[in-house]
Amino acid sequence: MAAFVPRVLVAFFFPASGGDSATYATVAENIVLNACVSMSDPASGACVPHWGGNHLPGFPAVTGALWWIFPTSWMAVTITQSFVAATVTTYLFQALTRLLDSQRVALFAALTVALSPLTLPWARYSLPDALAVCAGVWVAAELMHSLAESRLRLLTMSIALTAALFLRLDSVFLGIPVAVVGFYLHSPAQAIRRGLTICLIVSLPLGLWVVRSAFAGLGWTPQANFLMDGSPTPTGYLDWARTWATSQYQAPNWWFPVRAGRYSEIKIDPGIYLGEEEQRQVEHLLSTLAKFERQAFPAHVDQEFAALATERRMAAPIPYWLLLPLERIRNIWFNPLNSAGWPVAVGWSGGIASPKDLMSFVAANPSSVAVKGSTAIYRAMLPVVVVFLCVWSLRHGRDVLSVIAWAALLYAIVRTVFLGWFFLIESRYLLGSIPFLELAVAIGLAEYAKFRQSINRP
Repeated sequence: MAAFVPRVLVAFFFPASGGDSATYATVAENIVLNACVSMSDPASGACVPHWGGNHLPGFPAVTGALWWIFPTSWMAVTITQSFVAATVTTYLFQALTRLLDSQRVALFAALTVALSPLTLPWARYSLPDALAVCAGVWVAAELMHSLAESRLRLLTMSIALTAALFLRLDSVFLGIPVAVVGFYLHSPAQAIRRGLTICLIVSLPLGLWVVRSAFAGLGWTPQANFLMDGSPTPTGYLDWARTWATSQYQAPNWWFPVRAGRYSEIKIDPGIYLGEEEQRQVEHLLSTLAKFERQAFPAHVDQEFAALATERRMAAPIPYWLLLPLERIRNIWFNPLNSAGWPVAVGWSGGIASPKDLMSFVAANPSSVAVKGSTAIYRAMLPVVVVFLCVWSLRHGRDVLSVIAWAALLYAIVRTVFLGWFFLIESRYLLGSIPFLELAVAIGLAEYAKFRQSINRP
């Protein structure tokens, strides 16, 4: 109930849809009406094959199944997400009870995950993130069961990982905590054998979908980005933006208009240019681009943006390869303007605020600022506390805590580096690592408190 009720309430009173909700709805409607996975207009019955929307078709399949049973409404989806969250956190509690010598600590850890201020509000969104977090919690529970049994589970772990992958492709990073626990429990040879067995089981349904997509003419790998009309992503333009963009709050000006084909609405901050010549070239390209409003992004313009990207990389290699990714990582983890999924958005799209703008923002939106600020601090502190616990557990021989903390930390680090490097700069993309960090913090703080108690006893 601790996981279910708050999620249902926030979903009922503050339902929300994201920019990709229309994509998932289209695929789900095609599944219901035409029994196909497609981005075509469902009413047309065209059923041009697609990989499944922005990711594999896990979320549209769940949505379509619910819409086949219930009226076509996102509320059925959000309530289902809340129920799944309650189920997997209960399962996590059972696993922790087996593993730990204290039911109280197990309950504290499960409640920390269930009531997370960073994951709870995403149940109100018609996006796959809430279910993807649930799949991650399921994987965490399987890891706790594995630690309790002193062997890495195979079948149930594989099913959990498969569900996670079909919901979000970046769930592939869940393999990191699985590998950490596997090598902790087994010899290297055994860990590799069990890991390969899990990979084989997961690859069966995944491989079938890859083969289906390849034979449908979609290639052997999913298309990571595509525009709202289904046309290919302008990779040259994206490469150019990757040489300067560092915050998700820049996207409404340079990326959202491109996705919708509203090229005349693109706005580029003059401060990003390396010189007047580049500014002149870009302004000319944008003026040419505006003539193709509501059409596919013209290839010749995309090629010229690609050339500009190459010039910027060569002119400033250190900022491109090192400083920009680090700045993105900082903005992802500590973003005081981010709402963390809560209904406190105020329409900020002015980029990273100046001190003056930030003070005006605080004065005009005190309650929103309280939520944004507290969740930002909470998110930023999670990895810091886990680093402390990793060091402390190694010094004081807390084996179980050590493996949980290191698994969570390595997962968060690798996922974060990937996000910063590959230009995925929304704080929302951190959600997959949050339950693992919270689990490590909850167990670790309980262990640390117990340790402090023991040394303070007379």
